[in-house]
Amino acid sequence: MRAIVAAAIVATTALTAPAYAQVYKCKINGSTVFSDKPCEEDAKPITVRPAAGHYTPAAEAPTAAQTQPADPESAAPPARSRLEAVDRRLKQRVIRDEIQRHEASLSAMRARRDRELAALRNQKGRALNNLAGATYLESLSSEMQAITSRYDTDMRLIESKIEKLRQEHDALD
Repeated sequence: MRAIVAAAIVATTALTAPAYAQVYKCKINGSTVFSDKPCEEDAKPITVRPAAGHYTPAAEAPTAAQTQPADPESAAPPARSRLEAVDRRLKQRVIRDEIQRHEASLSAMRARRDRELAALRNQKGRALNNLAGATYLESLSSEMQAITSRYDTDMRLIESKIEKLRQEHDALD
C-alpha cells in the first residue's frame, strides 16, 4: 500500500513540476517558426509564460543542484511523514466506513426487533378472557422477553464494536 501511495506522490510531483525550456522565434521563408534550438544565427530567445500556474523565468529557475538535497537521506523524512499521514487518513476512512456499516446493522436490528414485538402485541389483543387466554398471554409475554433479551445482547455487542472503532479512530488523530 505504501509503495502505491509513494508512486502516486512521485507521479503527481512530476506532473505538477514546471517545465523550463528556452524558446526561440525565427523567420524561415517568410513564416514564423518557434523552436527549442536556434534556427538562425540571429535567432533570439523569447520569454514564454505558462497558460496557468506559477511562472518562474528561466534565469530564476532552480537548477538541479538547488532542487536536490545534498544528502539523499535528508529527503526521506518529509516523504515518510507524508506517507504516514496518508496512511493514517486511509485507516481513519476505513474505520469510519466500518462504523457506518455497524450503525446501519444496528438500526436494521432495532427495526426487526420492533416488528417482531409489534406482531406479538397484536396477537395479545386477540387472546380470550379465560384460562386458555391467560396462558396464551403468558406465553406471548415470555416470547417477547426472549426476543428483547436476544436483540439487546446482539445490539450491545455491536455497540461495543462501534465504541472500540471510535477509540481507534480518535487514537489516529
